[in-house]
Amino acid sequence: MADKECPPPPEPIVKRRGRRKKGKERSLIERLDDLRDQITLFAKDFRVPFDNNQAERDIRNVKTKVKVSGCFRSSEGAQDYLDITSYLIIARKHKIRMVDAMRSAFDGNYDIIFRITR
Repeated sequence: MADKECPPPPEPIVKRRGRRKKGKERSLIERLDDLRDQITLFAKDFRVPFDNNQAERDIRNVKTKVKVSGCFRSSEGAQDYLDITSYLIIARKHKIRMVDAMRSAFDGNYDIIFRITR
C-alpha cells in the first residue's frame, strides 16, 4: 500500500552520478520495510517492550518533583536525589526489592545492585 501512495522515483532520462533523490517519505518507507522484523518484534515476543523510552519514564518523577516543589534547594541536594533515585531504579530493574536495596545501602553494602539475581 505504501508503494502505491509513494512510489519510488522514476529512472532519470539523463544519467547522473550519485544516488537518486527519494524524499523523506520514500526513505521512511524503505527503512521501515528493511527493519520490519525488529519493529514488529514486540508483537511476537511479549518480553520486548513496545517502546524504548524507559529512560524517559525513569526521569519523569524527577520532573514531577521539580514541578511540585519548584526547584531543588541546592545542586548537591539535586545530585543526592538523582543518585538515590538511580540506585533504586537499578535495583528494581534487577528485581531487588526496594526495602532490601535501601537496607543494604544503609549497611554499606550498596553494591548489591550489581549482583544480577535470576
